Amino acid sequence: SVAEISTVSSKELNIDKMLASVVQLTQRQFGLYHAHVFTFNENTSALEIAACGWKEGDEHEGTHGTTAIPLAQEQSLVARAARTRDVIFANDVHKEDGWLPNPLLPDTMSEMAVPLIIGDKLLGVLDVQSDQIDAFSGDDANIYVTLASQVSTALQNAQSFARSQQQAERESTLNIISQKIQSATTVEAVLQIAAREL
Repeated sequence: SVAEISTVSSKELNIDKMLASVVQLTQRQFGLYHAHVFTFNENTSALEIAACGWKEGDEHEGTHGTTAIPLAQEQSLVARAARTRDVIFANDVHKEDGWLPNPLLPDTMSEMAVPLIIGDKLLGVLDVQSDQIDAFSGDDANIYVTLASQVSTALQNAQSFARSQQQAERESTLNIISQKIQSATTVEAVLQIAAREL
């Protein structure tokens, strides 16, 4: 099932669609209560929810929310996984001081947060939740680390693609402006074109 999720993630270059597919497949394939991905925003030093994988038929299915967790936040397994760059799991969240409850997920009993890392760069966190106590083992951690590695690669590729697309669009726009300016016959026309286009 990790291979299937990996295949789906590697084929989709739209970041939002790719992450939405990954979390939904992760939730379904592993029979989880919930799965979601946070991406790390270096500018705000926060982890921002990017995609939520709800159980089939859940009233929130297809929505992803706007949650942001500061990297420094103590009460959050997600933030702790990002800070330590290590897998963090709690097999009884109600006994965990550093657990941050989510009112939309009242049945969470166990949670595992796995950092998404390429080299020394933090991309985000994959977070999975179960409605069973003692749901996650060391073997599970290995599976989700493998999955997180695949998602990290796909996320980096999608981000690179998005950046190259933006660059190509900017260059195309500059070419169009340049052509219009070159065809202008007066200084006033040049200034008008530059002001309007920019």
